[in-house]
Amino acid sequence: NIPLRLYARKSLKKFVNAEEWFRATKEGLDFFPKYFNTPFPYTKYDQIIVPELSFGAMENVGAVTFSENYISRGRKTEQQLRSLKRTLLHEMAHMWFGNLVTMKWWNDLWLNESFATYMSSVAMSQNKKQKLSSMLDFNNNKEWAYWEDRLITTHPILTEVNNTDKAFSNFDGITYGKGAATLKQLVFYIGEDNFKKGLALYFQRHAEKNTTLADFISSLGEAAKIDLTAWQKKWLETAGVNQISAKFTCNDIKKIDSFKLIQSSSYPPEVLRPHKLLVSLIKKNKDGISSFKTVEARMESSETSITELVGQDCPDLVFPNYQDYAYVNVQLDSRSLNFIENNLQHIKDPLLKKMLWMDLWRMVRDGKYSVKNYGQLILKLAPITKDPDIFDSAMKFDEVLSYYPKKTKDEKKQLEDFSNSIELTLWNMLTSKNYTQDLKKQVLSIFLKSNRTSGTNEKLNNLLNSKNTQKSVGIVIDQDIRWQILKSLAQNNFKNSIKLINIEKKKDPSAKGQKEAFAAEASLPHWSLKKPWIDEFKNPNSTYSNSILTYVARSIFPSKQLHLRKKYAESFFQDLNTVIKNRDVIYAASFTNLSPTFCELDEPDLISPYLDKHPDLSPLVSKNLKIQRQESQYCVNIRNFSRENSLQQDSRI
Repeated sequence: NIPLRLYARKSLKKFVNAEEWFRATKEGLDFFPKYFNTPFPYTKYDQIIVPELSFGAMENVGAVTFSENYISRGRKTEQQLRSLKRTLLHEMAHMWFGNLVTMKWWNDLWLNESFATYMSSVAMSQNKKQKLSSMLDFNNNKEWAYWEDRLITTHPILTEVNNTDKAFSNFDGITYGKGAATLKQLVFYIGEDNFKKGLALYFQRHAEKNTTLADFISSLGEAAKIDLTAWQKKWLETAGVNQISAKFTCNDIKKIDSFKLIQSSSYPPEVLRPHKLLVSLIKKNKDGISSFKTVEARMESSETSITELVGQDCPDLVFPNYQDYAYVNVQLDSRSLNFIENNLQHIKDPLLKKMLWMDLWRMVRDGKYSVKNYGQLILKLAPITKDPDIFDSAMKFDEVLSYYPKKTKDEKKQLEDFSNSIELTLWNMLTSKNYTQDLKKQVLSIFLKSNRTSGTNEKLNNLLNSKNTQKSVGIVIDQDIRWQILKSLAQNNFKNSIKLINIEKKKDPSAKGQKEAFAAEASLPHWSLKKPWIDEFKNPNSTYSNSILTYVARSIFPSKQLHLRKKYAESFFQDLNTVIKNRDVIYAASFTNLSPTFCELDEPDLISPYLDKHPDLSPLVSKNLKIQRQESQYCVNIRNFSRENSLQQDSRI
């Protein structure tokens, strides 16, 4: 009995799968009123796909607006379909949490966004076919949170917000990802039935009113008959992620004789939080690799003994966050690390496999595992990784290439050999008949990002223009993919790039085609093509829309053109001052994508002196610059660790 309408401009109508949108909408409108024990509060539900919307989507009352970026001009993969559905459900959850009951002030922004992010995952998991994939997708969201929470710019989930400029800087991985992960942990901690009862109380008491965090927490605590005051202080009012590791010993008959969980903090001052998690013992046997013992554990202190595991068989692998209920950074013990290096491909549980990959990658980022070893591992396992979700998360070829040491002649030769191996491996996968279309789309996307060689350029040119090559790859090369290929060719200065871009521009005169053509031209490694765009970025009277300018800005300095980013380094800060003076804070923050970077000890950090001289920068601009600086420092540390440890570790894979 709720009228549903879906709007898009006529030129995009044929690309909008209305049936898919309405199916997801109906699922949500069936699920949420039951889960919240509160009916849909409005008289209609419109969804409007809007040209040049600045954000992904916005939950206006009974009329959600969406960016046209959600429209693909080709067949969507299952992952893309889930992403769209998750966004539809996220915005729908706001009809209750955000619209029916609205936060009093920006301090509680996290509650709005975290709640909608968590509830969209819960709604997705009700569909049996999507239960596992929804867990994988939620873990992706947590990875965003883990990244954000380990930066110098991290902040508590609940933070003081004095003005809207500060609020803009909090639309981040803490507000969305960590907050949602914390809610998942809270539900596990108090029980889902109590959580649902608490939500019903909250909506009944505060409908059409403004609330604060205290109103929400008190409703949950009352339903669960638990005082959550201490939980709130430790989880919501402190920053950083706890590190959890297993410390155990086995006796002569290969039985566990002691087992402890160790908790530490990654962020000063040290905060040890209450956690409820599943600890799993995993072993390889004739039937494969599987968990043979899982126990529920609660911990609050730095050490917690798990007596239920004493006497169990000595495991090959211990995983202290089985099924991903806890928000923790798992530190793999040396025994488990050695095991997964040689057996990761044999693990059948997709969620466990994905989480282990992510733990390995965080070790790379933390300077505890060589990026070259990670590169060799993904090179070895890419051809036998057939799950598109895991492939997309784990096969970080482009990131490995960016971090790979490349200073000495020997390092450059190693990088060239590695690049050639990537090209061969991924191209063989593309032309094989052993992979699904969804997986091949992931492979192609990574192939385009990893493109560094003339041989790859020729293959991509053939893929763009040869029907025989397209047939051999077995993917429909739709309009969106064609632009991705053209941008990859342009970034690598393929000989006919400008001609190919102009031809494509005539084939695709749409607004999206125009935007893609601008981005492709700007990504060519020629300063003469980049300089006019930089002038447009600064120009407050530019005839180009913000949507076009910010999109081109993300393409103008690809990772393979660091020499041109360095050329612009000295001018960047003066131009940033001009942009800050003449444009709004959101636009100025997007301009920081052009800031200088460094990845070697002898390369200068130009951001710190600027920040020191400009202490009154808007919070969002300042935050983005600090992140750029810290990402550069990560790069320095990763390369240096790789140099120091590659000889020691190379024999392990």
